[in-house]
Amino acid sequence: MDGNEAPNQIEELNRRLYSKDESLLRKRKRGTLHPRDYGISKIWEKKEEPAITPETMSVKPSSSMFKFIFFFSVGVFVLSGLYAGYTFIRGNNTVSNDNIDVHILGSSFTGGGDELTLEIEVTNKNSVPLELADLLVSYPKGSVEGSEGEQVRLPRLTLGTVGPGKTSSQSVKVILYGEQGTQKTVKASLEYRVAGSNAIFIKDTVYSVTINSSPIALSLDVPKQVTSNQLFTMTIKVLSNAEKPIPNMLVRMEYPSGFIVNTSEPLAAIGDNMWELGDMGKGMTKEIKITGSLQGQDGEERAFRVYSGEASATDRTTLAVTYTSLLGTIIIKRPFLSTSILVNGADSTTNILNGNQEVDIEIIWENNLETRLTDVEMTATLTGNAYDKSTVKTSTGFYDSLNSKIIWDKTRSGVFASIDPGEQGSVSFSFKPLPLYASGSYISNPQILVTVGIKGKEPSLGGVVSDVTNTESKTLIFASDLQIAGKALHFQGPFTNTGPMPPQADHETLYTVTWSVTNSVNDITGAEAVATLPTYARFVGPTSPAKEVVTYNETTRMVTWKLGNVTKGTGISLPLREASFQIGITPSTTQVGSIPQILLQTVLTGTDAYTNTIVRSTWAALTTSLYNDTSFTSGMERVVQ
Repeated sequence: MDGNEAPNQIEELNRRLYSKDESLLRKRKRGTLHPRDYGISKIWEKKEEPAITPETMSVKPSSSMFKFIFFFSVGVFVLSGLYAGYTFIRGNNTVSNDNIDVHILGSSFTGGGDELTLEIEVTNKNSVPLELADLLVSYPKGSVEGSEGEQVRLPRLTLGTVGPGKTSSQSVKVILYGEQGTQKTVKASLEYRVAGSNAIFIKDTVYSVTINSSPIALSLDVPKQVTSNQLFTMTIKVLSNAEKPIPNMLVRMEYPSGFIVNTSEPLAAIGDNMWELGDMGKGMTKEIKITGSLQGQDGEERAFRVYSGEASATDRTTLAVTYTSLLGTIIIKRPFLSTSILVNGADSTTNILNGNQEVDIEIIWENNLETRLTDVEMTATLTGNAYDKSTVKTSTGFYDSLNSKIIWDKTRSGVFASIDPGEQGSVSFSFKPLPLYASGSYISNPQILVTVGIKGKEPSLGGVVSDVTNTESKTLIFASDLQIAGKALHFQGPFTNTGPMPPQADHETLYTVTWSVTNSVNDITGAEAVATLPTYARFVGPTSPAKEVVTYNETTRMVTWKLGNVTKGTGISLPLREASFQIGITPSTTQVGSIPQILLQTVLTGTDAYTNTIVRSTWAALTTSLYNDTSFTSGMERVVQ
């Protein structure tokens, strides 16, 4: 290319770029993968819409559906109008509980046991009358706070018909019980009907009343502190403040652990902690004294709770109405001069012994003060219906048989002249109880009370001497002597016994077994005697007398006599309890020449109702040695071939 050719080409390019003549442009042809002619018009044209035909119509709503919806809406509108007109002409006869007001009017406070008047108003705001309207009123008979307990229901109050916009009222009188400050709820229920319906409708309302005074004034007088195992007395006082007499008054005491009741005045009607005071009129006062001892460690605090109220009509051991309650606390203090009583070597709260055995008593004493004690004297007094004063033995003390008292002092033992702080020692004695039964008589509920008292002088600053005393006691009770005996017979007894005598191998001989039971001084409950048959024996029965229950268990091979209650004095002042039944034995040839057993050992058990302990008696196995049978001769006991 020369120098003139290049400028000409540049000018030619500018002319094509800036020229309005499109023919001068060199257009590059571009290819397409799939050419398509969209038929786009280069000018705006107005085209007529094609007519809609069944062929061109794709989806069109059904005109019949629109017509159905239209006519249905018109029908609903017409029916609604007709119902509204009918209701307007006839009048509305529906009733709503929201349009009924039941109000209880009266004082929100009342004294426990006082009569409270309440006015109950019923207002009908409905457009139709309330027919056969009745009021039902109920309130708690009385209870501790938080529990409604039994309910008092007043007789049904008839209101009759309460017209639209009308008010009907009734007056009621209630008597509420409870502790001061508690709330009680009075409930009023309106029952009614409406015309054209057999249904019963109910409208409830409640009214709260606060007890501002208790119908019973209760006081509990207890010592602030006591010595462990020392007798002390508590006093309960009950005063009626109610306007009307309070029926069936009951006082219940809850004792803490470690408290043992000695006695009460009056005696408890139920157990040892419930007293029936009967009906109490206004101003009437009753008093209960309880004496007992409290066991515990130094510094422990124990609480006593007492409740007063009305006894339940169905269970006299519970309070249906609690009027008031109190709490009393006692602190246990260690005694300055302590004693411990050991019975037959044991320091036990409950001392249950068998009759006719010697009783050993040891008394351990100790000075718990930080100062020395002088002129110490200790006594042990014996009382009770089983105490035999002629059997007392003591080595160091003086026995005052006239007053049934053993005395230890400085004249009998030099150690009691002066006892240093923390010093301790012991003394002892022994005795025997009276025979619990003899010559057809017995001692009922036998017991012996051992009471130990100790006192001394405590020198203090300024030369003043103060007395230090302490008392300890132990009660000894004696269990009944329940005994069983057994015998086997062949020629005698209530049954006819068959079979060879002496017994023969491979042949059965029948024997009659008789059990006899005696019981001495206390009633026995749940008594039962059991024994097992040997493998070669069988229970034949029956039982004589028929009223006694004797059964046999084939699996355990055990014969059982269920005696139940055995009255004290049975076999002593009352007839024996006896039961007889038959047993057959078939000895083996291996037993030839031996004395086979008819019944193995018998064991009798029962519960002593006085001591609340299990008593037990046994009797050895019965054999073919029939020494209780008058027709039996020696040699008849051994098996022959």
